[in-house]
Amino acid sequence: MREEKVISEPREVKAVCKYVFTMLDVAERRITIPLLAVALLSLVQSKMIAIGEFFKGVFCLVGQTQSGKTVLSKLFFVFEREKHTVTNFDSTPASIIRNISNKRDATEIVDDYKPTSTGAARNAQMAILERVIRMCGDDSNGYQKAGAGNSTIANTAHCIVAITAEEIKLPVQSTLARLLIVDITRKSMNWDALTYFQDNHDSYKAFIINYILHISAQGVGNYCNTLAKRFQQERHTLRKRLLEKDKDIVVDNRTSDQCTWLYISFDLFLTYTLEAKAINQEQFERYKKESLQIFLNLMEEQAERINDLDDMRRFFNGLRILLDTKEARIDRLQLRNNNYASEDSKVAIGFSISGYIYLKNEVAFRAVVSYCKKNGRDFVMSEATLRKRLNDNGHLVPNLKTPKSSIHKRSVNHKSYQCIKFEEAVFNKLLKGGKNDDTGSKEEIRANRLISQTAEEILG
Repeated sequence: MREEKVISEPREVKAVCKYVFTMLDVAERRITIPLLAVALLSLVQSKMIAIGEFFKGVFCLVGQTQSGKTVLSKLFFVFEREKHTVTNFDSTPASIIRNISNKRDATEIVDDYKPTSTGAARNAQMAILERVIRMCGDDSNGYQKAGAGNSTIANTAHCIVAITAEEIKLPVQSTLARLLIVDITRKSMNWDALTYFQDNHDSYKAFIINYILHISAQGVGNYCNTLAKRFQQERHTLRKRLLEKDKDIVVDNRTSDQCTWLYISFDLFLTYTLEAKAINQEQFERYKKESLQIFLNLMEEQAERINDLDDMRRFFNGLRILLDTKEARIDRLQLRNNNYASEDSKVAIGFSISGYIYLKNEVAFRAVVSYCKKNGRDFVMSEATLRKRLNDNGHLVPNLKTPKSSIHKRSVNHKSYQCIKFEEAVFNKLLKGGKNDDTGSKEEIRANRLISQTAEEILG
């Protein structure tokens, strides 16, 4: 490779910084700002791992074929195009792992995670993805404790990994939480500008060289310590901002951390360009405000994806669909001659009366499991575990006669049914995808229920 000129003149530094701002408009900024933040954060990834505070996870650009995800990833993550070879999910697992293991302080692209035609191919591709996620998502304890030649070091990524995918369907919340997903469509791209930025990629490379020199001038250790300190101080800031908007949003810690790292990375970039006089104070504030909203939106979207995999939420989503389509029904009970009656107690999956909902044990659960299976998705949680989670989270009305049990007996049409019992408002909220965590005082919730229960509910 020809000898590169290192830019050091303030005028030229300013010029390449301005170039990068124009480059942010090659696609929607909700995409390009996270891309640039990843690229700059990756420059010190191995150093951050060594001090124990680093970006944990995999960045993922998801869109249909021909949406521009691959060319956009290369534009931001590949600094020396003549040396770059594409790694994709058609490569052997060994070569993918080797490429990731060998890359340091940069972003490694693993391209083209796509739907497969057979179950075996899907499982094989999923196994590779999970292996990559483990390399990028574990903490640094193994790295710090490992001795020379220990395989732990070889199995730790010293770069940030970015994958492109047509779609991501992961069955486990904890795995999905280690991916930070940004969606892209063809409409997201400024196709007319793409060729210009590809042809002028040397300007981006010059910017990266100068950014590295900027880090070096501070001392790499000082820069990394500052980065780690900011992360520790601001770790929960974005989450708190999001909860101010909607207190019922449940954000996984890993999602919050990933978005925080990238927000800080982009903020440091803005500070650098302000010092280089590539932007003025007003532009700095405007970009900072815009980036904050982008990462808050990204956090919210990711939280929604992860929560959709929550088994309790999936149960109520399935139950809602069954009730909406009349494939299942909850009968309203009527009091007749000291006994409760319904239209068809055998067919109903549950009953409603006096502001309470009773779901039949096994019957309602089997209906949802059958619905999930019919739609190609297994429901792995057992009914006992589901019942325990509902009870632990304060969603069930306790049985006052046997406080340790969440089971209620309800006699309908002269037949006894074992049920779990909800307040109707709580049940309806769960059907609508309401909050499923255990925040708040369960004792207070239950105490209020005891106060409101009638003598019939206590004795009947």
